[in-house]
Amino acid sequence: MCQIIGRALGFRVFMVGKNSQKIAAYFDNESGTFTGLHTLLHDVGRTTIGWQVSDPGNAAPTDIRDRLIWEFVKPNAGTEMILEMTLYGLSEVNQVHTVRRVVCELSTVPLPNETGAESFRQTLLAKGLFFATNQSIGCFNIHHETTLLECALRCHQQAACRSFYYEAEQKSCHISKFVDSRLPAHLRDEKTTWENVWDRLGSQLFQRGLVNNGWIYGWAKFRFRHKSFVRPDLYHTDMKATVLSEIRTSRRKIYEKRYLSFKFTTLYVSSFAAS
Repeated sequence: MCQIIGRALGFRVFMVGKNSQKIAAYFDNESGTFTGLHTLLHDVGRTTIGWQVSDPGNAAPTDIRDRLIWEFVKPNAGTEMILEMTLYGLSEVNQVHTVRRVVCELSTVPLPNETGAESFRQTLLAKGLFFATNQSIGCFNIHHETTLLECALRCHQQAACRSFYYEAEQKSCHISKFVDSRLPAHLRDEKTTWENVWDRLGSQLFQRGLVNNGWIYGWAKFRFRHKSFVRPDLYHTDMKATVLSEIRTSRRKIYEKRYLSFKFTTLYVSSFAAS
């Protein structure tokens, strides 16, 4: 809803996150109001700090300085949840089957450049790729894309995309919109192999404490140029990039010590108008 309103007005608008505490001064919260505070990416348990936010850009998770007021003193659930603002403070609710009002905030962070080049980084999440329960499902758009690069391009061309996941066997591309998120729990039970999350540089995935210090073995660094009309030279560029990635991965044992200092895999994507 906030994205639709923002587009109509020509601004970048998002569901209020870091400033959620200010809602109480302006709105009657008897029926509850959704906020952009959540633990969809990183489960912080029953602590009052470390909640991720919907604010665009490199917005840090909540800490003691935010002075959040909780309805029941502190969180109770300890799983992936979102927060609503009530008359008495913040309270956790499940994402599934929950309907509340929404307050939108005007952002001063520019929209991503959808026509220029962009970098993505891959990393390991501290508690795995999937939700622990079915009470939240994130906010995903699902696409069928032939390659990882095409999935990255899909994210690159959507301002709302925060990160994406790719499963090569089913060619499934999951675009996480508005907030960084783990994958729905039901995907964990399917016999598929998902890539670790790819994230737009500068978003919350790389805040200290949200990322596992595990190593990513293999190094991929390439550029992909996409036009509206597929031409042989563009296809060749795509293939070279893909082969480079596969070679690096297949020779992982050989290069394991050499690349041990790299914790992330970087992916470069560009989009150009058709000529």
